Amino acid sequence: MKVFKSKRGRVTLYLACLLLLIVVLGFTYKSLPYEYKQPTKEKIYALKARIEITSYQFDDGQNTVFADYSDKKILAIGDSQTAAYRWQYYLARLIHADISTHAKGGIGMLAMVDGDRILSNTDGVGLDNTGRNNIARLSSKEVGDKDYIIVMGLYNENDCFEKHRGSRYDMYPTDTTYCGQFNYMVKRIKEELSWANNTRCKLILATPHLFGKYPYADKDAYYYRNIGMLDTLKVLSVVNDMEFCDLTQLAGIDSTNWNVFQSGKLLLESSPYYSMAQYPNNRDNLHLNQRGHMKIAVAIAKWLTDNNVH
Repeated sequence: MKVFKSKRGRVTLYLACLLLLIVVLGFTYKSLPYEYKQPTKEKIYALKARIEITSYQFDDGQNTVFADYSDKKILAIGDSQTAAYRWQYYLARLIHADISTHAKGGIGMLAMVDGDRILSNTDGVGLDNTGRNNIARLSSKEVGDKDYIIVMGLYNENDCFEKHRGSRYDMYPTDTTYCGQFNYMVKRIKEELSWANNTRCKLILATPHLFGKYPYADKDAYYYRNIGMLDTLKVLSVVNDMEFCDLTQLAGIDSTNWNVFQSGKLLLESSPYYSMAQYPNNRDNLHLNQRGHMKIAVAIAKWLTDNNVH
């Protein structure tokens, strides 16, 4: 009986030590600078995407044979659609590429390249899996070994486009227009590529898909397309020597299937962020769900394959 108690005591002690170790490691990991945590996070999300594709129950085009980019490295730059860490890792599996991420929910073009301040929580409407409150300035280290940089989204710049479109040759900070900020964003990316002595890297713009309204905006992609956003992006892509991937045409997402490919989330009235949303009764038909991210990944993979972008 004494032996049994002694063994049980040792087991209890071992478990307590293990729990203490886990807690210490957890606090140590949390205190690490973001750049040290990012590689681990990316490996976790890449593994998750691999598992999700293996067990994916729908045929959304992911079974097509795409071009092989196994010797290529890609950087995805974006806002909450990219900070959800899904479409780019689905794409990585579809074309066998090495893809990393520079993204954060809620940011615009300037923050994508110059970093941002701490932003308030939006209670999940604007998913951000980066595990941080702000995003660092884009660095030459991030772009130094990349063959492609995909800028995906610009979903938070719609209001700027409507009110301050500007013209094709505008340049921030002299011109604070949509066009000026876009041109500056590309200029900054090219600066980092130049400092990294990486002149082979190709820049790709993946446009916003045909999204709907959501709690923080009451206008959909059809409205912005009608006032010329897509045409403007085409012109800016030419001006900046960027490849143009039109997700409004390629993604297969539109107003007839938002219930299939969009989040559809509603803010609860009990949420502390309900009063912060200008249109809290709108469903979230802007942010993608799992199938929506797969459709974006398939669209970009097909576009790369069909256009022989090498």
